[in-house]
Amino acid sequence: MAEMRSFIGKHGLKLLLTISVTFLLVFMILPILDMFTKSVVDDNGFTWSYFKEFFSKSLYAKILLNTIRLSLIIGLVTIVLGYPVAYLMNRVGPVLRCIIMGCVQIPFWTSLLVRTYSWIAILQNQGVVNVVLQKLGIIKQPIQLLYNDAGVIIVMTYIMLPYMIFSISSVMGQIDKNVIIASRSLGAGKTMTFFRIFLPLSLPGIMSGFFIVFLNTMGYYIVPALVGGQKSQMFSQTIQNELSGVLNWNFASAISIILVMVTMMIVLASKAATKQKYAEV
Repeated sequence: MAEMRSFIGKHGLKLLLTISVTFLLVFMILPILDMFTKSVVDDNGFTWSYFKEFFSKSLYAKILLNTIRLSLIIGLVTIVLGYPVAYLMNRVGPVLRCIIMGCVQIPFWTSLLVRTYSWIAILQNQGVVNVVLQKLGIIKQPIQLLYNDAGVIIVMTYIMLPYMIFSISSVMGQIDKNVIIASRSLGAGKTMTFFRIFLPLSLPGIMSGFFIVFLNTMGYYIVPALVGGQKSQMFSQTIQNELSGVLNWNFASAISIILVMVTMMIVLASKAATKQKYAEV
């Protein structure tokens, strides 16, 4: 036992790093390399035909653009809805903060599939939303909230909102309160202090939350498949169709690589623009 403790004390960090690197290599890097290999190599050898097939058909480009558009919209909606909640969490006392955090975490206690089907029941023509709106006299006919962009945006916003809230809240909690006090003591009102001091200091949380939501939404499958249908098809559905429907693993790998590359370029461009903005400030 003493020898084991001594070994762990001397080599514990190296052991943990070895396990972490091995895990990343086996479960992340190797699958990506295998996917890339399948995208350019088939039974006939090396080929770019699968990438050429993607760029030769406008349908795939439209689906990719639709995926980017919906991901951007969902990211912006989660910012609008999540920022006030995160701000409230950092303004109230510890008891209320714990209650709010518990409420935000409640969706994680239920299966994603169950939550998605629950939203289908809520958003359908005879669901709670349409029934309440009709009872209030706001609408006469049910609004189509399923199997279109609206359904995907609503359900994906609900699923991604906790990530945005916690991301913003963690940064808000690190803002030095003395900066706010100094701003107020120099004559700035609450509104000016918020927009000139607090909001800019919380921007890193907004950006990190947006990237988390955007990246997750770009590759999400269950919600678009169940709520969006064919009218609001996203790129993940196209990949799944090629895998299970057509059994074209090579083409599915090629469009998966394209999705990864496009997502990376958007994220890197956004980060570069953000750094440039901070540099100008």
